[in-house]
Amino acid sequence: MPVNHPPADDPIGPYKRLSHTQSAMLSNCPRQWYHRYKEGLRGESPPILAMGRAVEEAICRTLRESPVLVPIDAQSEWLDSPLEETIPQWAGGALQAVNRPSRSQDGWPSPKAITSLKSTWPMSRNEMKRWASYRLDVHFARCWEAAGKEWNEDPNKVGDWDVFTAKDGPRAQQMALDAIELHLDEVQQCIVELDSEALANWRSGQSRPEWPAPDGFPYEWSNPHPCAKEGGIISWVEAWEISRPWFVDPDADSFSLTCIHKDFWFQGEYDLVYRWSGEIHIVDIKASIGATDRSGDYIKQMRTYAWLWWDMHDGQLPSRLEIWYLGAASKKHVPVPNQKQMKIIGEELHTCWIEAQEDDTIKEDFPMNPAPYRQFSAGGVSSGEDLSGLTRCTHCDFVNICPNSGPINLPSIEKGFVSIGDIDPYLTAWGRVYRLSVELQFPFTADIRKREFTLHMEDGQVNCVLDDDIELPEWEEGMAVRIFGATPAIVKKGTQWWKRLKIGRNAGIVLAEERRDGDCLMAQIEAMEVSVKALAFSFDHRNTTRSDGSESKKWSARLVDDTGVIPVEAWDGKILSMLLDGEPVRGDVVKAVVFSVVGNAAGRPVLRAKQNRSGSSRLKIV
Repeated sequence: MPVNHPPADDPIGPYKRLSHTQSAMLSNCPRQWYHRYKEGLRGESPPILAMGRAVEEAICRTLRESPVLVPIDAQSEWLDSPLEETIPQWAGGALQAVNRPSRSQDGWPSPKAITSLKSTWPMSRNEMKRWASYRLDVHFARCWEAAGKEWNEDPNKVGDWDVFTAKDGPRAQQMALDAIELHLDEVQQCIVELDSEALANWRSGQSRPEWPAPDGFPYEWSNPHPCAKEGGIISWVEAWEISRPWFVDPDADSFSLTCIHKDFWFQGEYDLVYRWSGEIHIVDIKASIGATDRSGDYIKQMRTYAWLWWDMHDGQLPSRLEIWYLGAASKKHVPVPNQKQMKIIGEELHTCWIEAQEDDTIKEDFPMNPAPYRQFSAGGVSSGEDLSGLTRCTHCDFVNICPNSGPINLPSIEKGFVSIGDIDPYLTAWGRVYRLSVELQFPFTADIRKREFTLHMEDGQVNCVLDDDIELPEWEEGMAVRIFGATPAIVKKGTQWWKRLKIGRNAGIVLAEERRDGDCLMAQIEAMEVSVKALAFSFDHRNTTRSDGSESKKWSARLVDDTGVIPVEAWDGKILSMLLDGEPVRGDVVKAVVFSVVGNAAGRPVLRAKQNRSGSSRLKIV
């Protein structure tokens, strides 16, 4: 079971799970982790990050194929998997749809493929390598083009894809070919070591696991493979099929086939899981030579993924852990932790998760304490040297905003502007509740429905809308409640405009019989508008598809001043009016003039561009 999806009542959700990347960053420097995961700041994206995705996808597309079913000169799409759209649930609410391989029997290409002539089947390692190398060339061109397109759409990209392709494209393709050579080692080992019972079971078609390796056949398939012999020694084409590892189907959406811990607090995604011997052999693919500090993190990653397998499979220990450094064409063996060590790894990760998921943490809870910078040579071989922790600072994405890296110069406050740290849109309100209902939300074509009720306050009535995972006290018309952490807004109901309180994910509702000091009046419920001067640090633009099929476009950035970080965003037609003075890039000082303050899905404040009769929000480059 290399994949595990959470149930609909998952209480933690995708945004609060721990990953290896998070735990490693928290160990390397707590402040770096805070900037990335609490403040949502992103680093630059050079082309080399896209290279790794292209290399791994080309490898997986090649491993998925069979020389018995796929002609050597077939187009790359020959064995693409049929997909089905699934809508993940979190605490009963719907998340953004993802595409995963179909569980249906229909649409899979391998059952319909014409078996090639036996005389063309590879009968040796060299012949198998020739076929696989040719197929890899076909796939690599497709994967490299797709990676370049994805990189070019990244608003945080730096560099030039064409220049990078000319310089590093051939090296990347060679790394993918070297991975095929490493896989052929496994195929050859399968020929030597596979026992007769396992071979007979495979030949009968009875050994397909619940999560089979992608091979163009449906998940449930019990017919013998076209290359299965009736007897005799194992052939090279049989060994290619039998030894194929599990990997993420290259046609599936990113992170749609992860393994989520049974208690929901951790998730990881395996690269390759070999299972042909009856034991578990976990491999992680690295498109690098392994001569950087990250090789230390990779060892921790393999131990973490071994623990995840062990804890999800009733204490089954993997037999082998390997890192394939494709830039060095080498395998690095990582010792498998024993049962006692596995327990310790799990306890340390859980402690790390508890520290990371607190909502009320502040920057000072995560000190600037970089770990020593580790030295490795090619193949991830430790040189036994550790440089000063400040060496790590020179490689950090946040060097321009962290005092540990030297003096910083963030924009100072001006008259008419507010500090980000002083923006506080949250209110506490008291009143009696009436008319609980489920109402269609704007834009109505998106078919989003949420619970609403009317709050009768001392000086008027307010409309309230609840996030899906907010729990209400047992409903009773007229009961008195106190609402914490609500954000003010305005909404049109019929022909009337109503004041509204948005009760988001970090808000709460409790029974309370009396009003007290600190509870707001209706007159205080006003949509907040502010102007800030800050540094544009990172970007997160995206196109989304609504449930009615229409497209929506979002432009978003993270702004930083010396008091905090806040997202700024504009949707659809408001983007153009917001950027009339030009589009900022990383490092620009900007003035965000007259933006509405709203709460996002996590209940945190966001600057949202408005456009109405009184004017439009503007993002001006200083």
